[in-house]
Amino acid sequence: DIGVTGVQTCALPIYLGVAKALRFILDHHTDPHIGVAEAAAAAGMSRRGLGLAFQRLIGRHITEEIARVRLEKAMAMLASGEHTATDVAKACGFSGLKHLARALIRATGHGPRRFAQNLKKTLQPESRKPTPGNEKSCKL
Repeated sequence: DIGVTGVQTCALPIYLGVAKALRFILDHHTDPHIGVAEAAAAAGMSRRGLGLAFQRLIGRHITEEIARVRLEKAMAMLASGEHTATDVAKACGFSGLKHLARALIRATGHGPRRFAQNLKKTLQPESRKPTPGNEKSCKL
């Protein structure tokens, strides 16, 4: 059954359920105990129904999305240089520093300290010698 917008009306609750689950994950990723059951409850769907819909629409499992959001937030906090890795792990819903380190190593090949060091190096302007005829544009 196609609705006015061209979207199958029977599929609309599935889209809304997945959207509610995504919002729940963004709002509660700091809780190390959230999982499929909590996201399904927030979405008003069964665990199985949400899992299938999530996989079909998002292309990942719900637990992968929770891990992705946590890691993204952790990387941003580490990049700021204002937080210790232990504080970042706690603030982003990781069960501990080891869990954060494993996730970072899997994603970037580096643990928290090396990740922050590499990021700092990339963001620092290099001291460059001016090229002939272009001295003014290279001054820092």
